[in-house]
Amino acid sequence: MDILAAIRREERKLEKQLSKLQHQLNGVLMDNVTLIRVVAGAIVVFVFLPLLIVPYWRIFSKAGFRGTLAFLMLVSVVNLIVLYYIAFSKWNVRADV
Repeated sequence: MDILAAIRREERKLEKQLSKLQHQLNGVLMDNVTLIRVVAGAIVVFVFLPLLIVPYWRIFSKAGFRGTLAFLMLVSVVNLIVLYYIAFSKWNVRADV
């Protein structure tokens, strides 16, 4: 009878250890997912944002406005306001264009 109780205690200890190991494994997998998200975010920042900003910068500069208005095109709703402002205001077109 004592042997059976000892076996059950050992079984509970092993189950606790297994639970801890599974928790640690889940933490490692979550770290990999986080790394993938960071890399994807870096790709968006360094690849896609310049693809959006550069054309607007050129358009605004050629229309006689500051090119830095291109950064406002990244903000939703503000981008519509900027487009309407540009579309209906007087353009100071540069002579060298």
